[in-house]
Amino acid sequence: MSASVMWKHFNDIMQMAIDKLKFVPKKKKEKKPLWMTGSVLRTVKKKHKLWKKWRKTKDANTELKYKKQVNKASKAVKLAKRNFEKQIAKKIKSDPKSFYSYVKSKTKFKSTVGPLTNDKGDLVGDYREMAELLNTFFASVFTTENTNNLPDINNIFLYVDSERHFNYI
Repeated sequence: MSASVMWKHFNDIMQMAIDKLKFVPKKKKEKKPLWMTGSVLRTVKKKHKLWKKWRKTKDANTELKYKKQVNKASKAVKLAKRNFEKQIAKKIKSDPKSFYSYVKSKTKFKSTVGPLTNDKGDLVGDYREMAELLNTFFASVFTTENTNNLPDINNIFLYVDSERHFNYI
């Protein structure tokens, strides 16, 4: 058999296998919060299910069930969060990394320098102009020291070349 015939045979077998198996991409698993337990997840899902049912039927009985489930789910979420945070706080000595990573995830905040007012009282929003305003402000409040009256420094170390280290005098 020649190489081209063998390649065609191999290619045909691969194509049959691909057609037979039909690659199906896996559905990405949704990330749930660390504090979410199975029972809390079930109560939240039940709440969503009752919401959809109430929206379709507009039934007063279903609305009442939905409202009770909302209260139940919010109570379960609060309790699960509280228990998780207590558990992390208890393990702070043995596992500080998980504590600080959880705290960091809760305290992310990006502050920006907002529009500034210039000397004329106009709002400035351009980044370059705001940088110039900040530069002039900090230059005006920055004091320069007189470098002529600096005290003399006494050298208390003597460098010994043969030993390649400093000796104290």
